[in-house]
Amino acid sequence: MFSAKSLFVIIGTFFVTFIYLSVVFAFPEHRPMLVDAYSPPHLSMPKGDVDLGIVVMDTVSDHRIAIQNTGGSVLHIKSVVPSCGCTAVIPEEKVLHPGKTTYLHVGLDASLKLGKISKTVDIYSDDPKSPHQVLTMKAQSIAPKHAKTHDGMVKVKDPLVLFKGDCASCHVQKGIGKMGEELFIADCGMCHGLQAEGGVAPRLNNVDMKNPMTRQYVEEVIRNGSKLNPSMPPYAKAKGGPLDDAQIESLLTYLTYLSAKTKASGG
Repeated sequence: MFSAKSLFVIIGTFFVTFIYLSVVFAFPEHRPMLVDAYSPPHLSMPKGDVDLGIVVMDTVSDHRIAIQNTGGSVLHIKSVVPSCGCTAVIPEEKVLHPGKTTYLHVGLDASLKLGKISKTVDIYSDDPKSPHQVLTMKAQSIAPKHAKTHDGMVKVKDPLVLFKGDCASCHVQKGIGKMGEELFIADCGMCHGLQAEGGVAPRLNNVDMKNPMTRQYVEEVIRNGSKLNPSMPPYAKAKGGPLDDAQIESLLTYLTYLSAKTKASGG
C-alpha cells in the first residue's frame, strides 16, 4: 500500500508530466529533437495539404503554420511567395537555428469565395536539397448568416472586389491585352483549371458550346456573373469588369474549341 505522502508524490509527478507532454505536443517549438550537428540546414514543412478549416465568405481569417529547421546548420528563409494577392504569408523568423521552429502567419481573404478554396505558397531557402518548396493550403468557405435571399442568391459586400486592390494582380492585370487561350489561362485558369479541366470552380472543357442555349448561358455568366455562386463575378466592362466584348467572344471561341477537342478524344 502507498502512504498518503507517496500517493501525493505519484499523482503530482503524473500531473506535471501530463502538463509537459500537453505543451510539447501542442506547441512544436517546445518539442525536443536530435539533429546532426554536421548536417546542412533542412526546412521541414507539413506533409500534404494544410487544412485551414471553415472560413466565412467576405472575411479575412488568420492562421499559423509551423515550419522547422531539422538540419544541423543555420537555415535562412530567402522569400515566401503566395500564389495570389488575396493570401498574405509572413514568417515570424527568417533565420532558424538547428532544431528551431517558427510559424508562417497566413491571412486568407475569402472575399467572394464560396465553397472550396485552394492556395499555394512558394518558400525559398538555403536548404541545399530542397531550396524551393511548395506549401498547399485548403479551406472551405461558407456564406455568412442571413446572407442568402429568398430566391437562394447570396448577398456579398462588393461583387467587384476581385478587380480591386491586391486581387486585381490575379484577376485583372494578368489578362490585360490577352485573347482566347492566353486570356483563359490568365483570368480563368486559377479557378477552372488551366485547360478548363475544373478546380475549385466547375469543369468547362466538356460543356456543349455548339448548343446555342448553352453558349448563351455561358456568355451570360461571363458577362454578368453567376446567380448561383458569387465567386464568379461579372467580367464585362459594362458591369464593372475588366473584359471588353472582343475578349469575351474570344473566350467563348476558345471554350468551343476545347469542347470539340474533349468530345473528339472521348473525354
